[in-house]
Amino acid sequence: MTKPSIQLDEVLGLEGDQRIERIRLMGDDRATMRCLIQQARARTFEDPEIGVGVTLRVVEIADALGDDVIGADARAAACHALSYANQTHRAIELGRSAIRLAERAGDEVSLANACLTAVQAHNLLGRREEALSLCLRASTVFQKVGDRVRSGTAEMLAGVVLRALDRAEQALERFDSAERLLAGDEVLLSQLASNRAEALLDLGRFVRARESFERALVGFERAGQNFSVAIVEGNLADLANRQGRLREALELFERARRHFEAADDSVEAARLDAEAAETLLAIGDAPEAQARLDRAVPVLDSGGMRSEHARALTALGVTLGRLGHTSRALSTLTQARALYESTGQPLEAARAFGLTGRVLLLDKDAVGAAEAIRSALTLTTDQPMMQARLKVDLAEAELRLGHEDEAERLLEEAGLQADSIGLADIDLEIESIHVQLFGQSGRYERALGSLRRAISIFEALRGSLPGDRLRASIVNRRGTLFEDGVGLGIQAGPQRGLVFEMAERAAARTLLDSGLTSADGRADPDPEAGEAGLGSHLAELRAEINVLLQSIEQAHKDRRPASTIASFRDRVRLAEREVVRLETRLSSRRAAAGFVSDPVSVVALAEALPERVGVFTLASSGDRLHGVLVTASGSELRPIAMGHAEASAIGAAVLMETDRALARRAAGAPISRRLTDRISVLLSSLGDGLLGSLTDVFDGIDRLAVVMPAGLMHLPLAPLRVGGRALVELCAPVSAPSATVAHALAVRQGHASARGVLAVGVSDEAIPSVRLELADLSRAFPLARVLRDGEATFDAFSRAVAEAGLIHIACHAEFSSEDAMGSRLRLADRWVSARQLARLRLEGATVVLGGCETGRSDARFAGEQFGMVRSLLIAGAKRTVANLWRLDDVASAELFSRLYEQIADAPGQPSDTIVQELAHVQRHFADHDMHPALWGGLVVAGAW
Repeated sequence: MTKPSIQLDEVLGLEGDQRIERIRLMGDDRATMRCLIQQARARTFEDPEIGVGVTLRVVEIADALGDDVIGADARAAACHALSYANQTHRAIELGRSAIRLAERAGDEVSLANACLTAVQAHNLLGRREEALSLCLRASTVFQKVGDRVRSGTAEMLAGVVLRALDRAEQALERFDSAERLLAGDEVLLSQLASNRAEALLDLGRFVRARESFERALVGFERAGQNFSVAIVEGNLADLANRQGRLREALELFERARRHFEAADDSVEAARLDAEAAETLLAIGDAPEAQARLDRAVPVLDSGGMRSEHARALTALGVTLGRLGHTSRALSTLTQARALYESTGQPLEAARAFGLTGRVLLLDKDAVGAAEAIRSALTLTTDQPMMQARLKVDLAEAELRLGHEDEAERLLEEAGLQADSIGLADIDLEIESIHVQLFGQSGRYERALGSLRRAISIFEALRGSLPGDRLRASIVNRRGTLFEDGVGLGIQAGPQRGLVFEMAERAAARTLLDSGLTSADGRADPDPEAGEAGLGSHLAELRAEINVLLQSIEQAHKDRRPASTIASFRDRVRLAEREVVRLETRLSSRRAAAGFVSDPVSVVALAEALPERVGVFTLASSGDRLHGVLVTASGSELRPIAMGHAEASAIGAAVLMETDRALARRAAGAPISRRLTDRISVLLSSLGDGLLGSLTDVFDGIDRLAVVMPAGLMHLPLAPLRVGGRALVELCAPVSAPSATVAHALAVRQGHASARGVLAVGVSDEAIPSVRLELADLSRAFPLARVLRDGEATFDAFSRAVAEAGLIHIACHAEFSSEDAMGSRLRLADRWVSARQLARLRLEGATVVLGGCETGRSDARFAGEQFGMVRSLLIAGAKRTVANLWRLDDVASAELFSRLYEQIADAPGQPSDTIVQELAHVQRHFADHDMHPALWGGLVVAGAW
């Protein structure tokens, strides 16, 4: 029969009776209405909300015609539209009405069609048994009338519902039935392969699941189904994540995201974002995982994706636990469990309960953790993947409770289950707990073997990841492995070489990976090359940040309200967060560097050290600190009296006292004797507690490079008091990101010693002393090149650094807590970020940063020191001088004036003498009893 030629818009544009007349003019009411219903369904695929309006109007026309069969078909179309628009309750009402009308009319095809259409709404609301019944009823009817395609579709949907009911084996049987019925329809067979893969994934059959996903991908690509391609790529990414193949997961998530962006599907993009957040969490980037989940959760909720919403809540709960927000984490996991239970997913609810145990472990509640995990184990006996991970967590809880034999048994069982299903990442967890287990029971040789195996797995995983942030995150996530190694080194010997190695493996690894052994730093200075889309978006964001910062400056000058300035600041922070997010995405598109740096050994370091230079590394093992002193004559362990938590607390008090003193100076008031005495007491406690064991060493060294552990890198060195004297009075201190980095920088080959001095300064009414700094430096070095105020553009500066061995930069600076590599210097024409500085070619120069907080770094990433100093070392600097806190304009001008006078009078090249001469100047300030806030924040970082 020829299809009626009638347009839906034409009919809907008529008034009530005119519509009926127009349809009856066509001569076949049912054929005409089915044509209109088909057009209405097409509108649903274009826009579900429009589809709802259109299909409900078609229902009105069908009712006016009084034909039950057409009424059933029209209601089925409306049910379909309402399901897609997430109006599930109304969809179910229309579906039931469609079924009643079809039954009354005795039309089996319309009945089966109505049943099939109502499945989605029932499934979304968790009414899965009803959904399954509808699928089977539809399948029976379609097979009876010989419609193999729709019967196969019904069988496939039955499998999907069975999988949601945690009946994966029965789902596979339905998929097998569907495959026989759908032979020859490539798109439906591809959909079937994707659904089959998810059921196989539920059963832990990873190899077969991957093969099935890949078949689906090929089929969808051949059929040009880009949206379906994106869904399968996301599923493959999820599979890679579950198997611990984190690098591959990131690549696949990014590929899928590009498809969803092109389709402008916010709900699917949110689902993908939530799953990618799980990968980021597994790597260790909990802050970025939380940011993604906070965005995804409300979108999935409003989009009616209840299972996906529950999964995102589960991931968010674990993320919050990792970040220390235990109460919120537990309530979020409880919400996820309730949502899983309401949608008929008991296994996923059990998994969320098990993850509650993981959060309790993070909160050091081993009893509560063991109870939750055991309960989850009893509910997941046929889920090998869940069982393996739960047993590892339970082993950790049992070990903390002193049940060593039970912990060892659980780890053995978990290892066998992991091997049987191909979990790539669980070996690292198992070996890490074995280190604790064997060390705790005195089996040191076995503990050392497990430690070496864990490190080998860890380094392979770290090396597979692209981008500094992700590599830093994995170190942050697995930091306890190295702390356990430090503890083992103390217990088993002690072994100072092992203690030193563990501290080095946890410190500044990505900085070393970036190419510090070359003269000019990073080999690939432009990570955005070839990425026009994200690269241009990043460029726009950075330009926006620059404009906003200039607006803030102008607002201050115009004395605009504080609320206006605060709103500009908020916009800057939002833009900075987006920069971090896009850079993480950008790194996912690039191949991993493939280069994994190895730390220097304690023996090699001792052989490389010059006479009268020492390196003191502080290594963490839980709250305990242990010191390793290395000099040219060898190495030895030194006791540290203070714990990490106490040192951190006193360090915070020092910074608070510093702020008080600087605030008084800014207000024009003198710093009282009481304030000076109070900070001296704190600095004495901190210095004696951390460095007190070195009092016999200072007579034999002139320089001391100190490697602080994560969490203590913000501490000043020069003003620390040891035995009643400032450290700077005992030696010239250097802050080393790690001993390996300091060594690499010390031997860095460049041409700095043969080059001159460059001074760059931009002054204004807030920092007028910059002019004095430049004038004093010019007197000390008459041949210095000076870029003053308007001359100090970024382009001029970039060209001038090539001729400089010593570079002094005096200008405003800002540290960004949201994006430390977005921290910036204010040159004449723009704000210049740390990222831009990292692309300079400094070739071994020493760089002095005369701006506020230029020495601050991002404390969220253990031992990596993202910030201004890092960027200059990557760019090729041999060392930097930067300030940990705000500068006092007058005091800093005097300090730098004295510094450059000293350097000019000292023998040797200026870039080589700055360590000793800065110590000399700081000693002068200390001798004159000046408050450390005025001089103690300046620190040399890099080479000794």
